Amino acid sequence: MVSDDIVAYKFNIDVLRLVKEETTINVVECAHRFVAPDTFIKDATGGILGDFNAIICGGQAINLEEVKDNSKCFSLRDGQPIAKELSSARIGAATLSLANGKLLWVTGGVNSDPSSNLLATEFVTHLDESIPDSGSLLLPIHTLSHHCIVAIDATTSIIIGGENQQSGVDAMTWYYEWSNETARSHLGPSLNFARSKHTCAVLKDPVSATRRLVVAAGGKVGLDEDGRDVLTDSVEILVLDDIDDEKTWQLTTKPMPEKIANAASAMTADQLQMLVFGGTTDILDEGSASVFVLECSDGSCNSWTKLDLELRAPSANGLAFNMPVVFNDDTIATENNHNLNIQRAKEGSLACRYVVIPCQRFHCYR
Repeated sequence: MVSDDIVAYKFNIDVLRLVKEETTINVVECAHRFVAPDTFIKDATGGILGDFNAIICGGQAINLEEVKDNSKCFSLRDGQPIAKELSSARIGAATLSLANGKLLWVTGGVNSDPSSNLLATEFVTHLDESIPDSGSLLLPIHTLSHHCIVAIDATTSIIIGGENQQSGVDAMTWYYEWSNETARSHLGPSLNFARSKHTCAVLKDPVSATRRLVVAAGGKVGLDEDGRDVLTDSVEILVLDDIDDEKTWQLTTKPMPEKIANAASAMTADQLQMLVFGGTTDILDEGSASVFVLECSDGSCNSWTKLDLELRAPSANGLAFNMPVVFNDDTIATENNHNLNIQRAKEGSLACRYVVIPCQRFHCYR
């Protein structure tokens, strides 16, 4: 049974060390990390706080006997809950890192409690600092879940798509202009396709120092007559030199290699590539193990590559974190209090390390 006093969760994790050789990314190391024996988590949100500590919040806590909404936040380092608990359980929320990694801004989500105010947003921190009041920071017009939120630069972020209880899958976007821990929002350009459960990134254009390419890829675009998710492989980009509401989303000429939703994604440290991990497809409801890489250049994003090495287990409804430093022995997950043997990369060879937290029906219950 999933009780209120759970002090640790089990995270099924692949740690992928990716080394860049010219334009090729090779997966050269994988490892698993497990914390606690009984309970998994899915459809959570999270981000990096402080000294590259990944924090996971909300989602659903699952074991063989029960599925329960979760409002706790956990540190990836030890699986233990941090001091801050969400005001409400949030499933399918989206998170943005603020204040140079001192705060996580948690937005949207759904849960089974009709009294929850999920139009309100909230801040999370694990540091010994007071948490700013986010009471005035509301989602623009309705509660969203399974949306994206990404930072365009240090002061501007954008919420992209998602689902709402009024009209279903949404095509709207909203800019947030930040000043300290407050922000004002204004409507952005609508997507060509309403989509949720999609992946997003803000990539740099290698031919322009100022250009940013906002990417929205794949996801759910509706329901079929049997109530099953209809997925898409379409990709849209928003080319930004300056924030301008007159800009429009452009469909790329090359779609994703597969129709994918519920995937985890992360950017490379140089922001030139987006990696997409797992997800559900038209064929694999239980989750895929594939890893795809998207590269953009000269205002277009049409280069998709499938990595030869896959995740160790099918993954969907999970998270991916870019960890720009090598884990030390005391930060690597343990099983039975013994550190896993993880070979160090040679100094200077490590481009980035990705932590992928998959959890979906297929292996939440195995």
